[in-house]
Amino acid sequence: MHGGLGGVGALRALRALDPGIKAAVMSGHAANSALGDYLAHGFQAALAKPFDLAQLRATIARLLRA
Repeated sequence: MHGGLGGVGALRALRALDPGIKAAVMSGHAANSALGDYLAHGFQAALAKPFDLAQLRATIARLLRA
């Protein structure tokens, strides 16, 4: 969110609480560096907006299996 912690910062804070957390980055901005290189930023998956329910379900299922 504009002016907020941001996805990478939020994930960093969550990892301090739970190092094993699984997370997907979601963005509607193609220039978002976390979206393009999500693994380097600590995410296990990425979804570019707009996405549909089937894509969201598949991503969550993939995270839960990992």
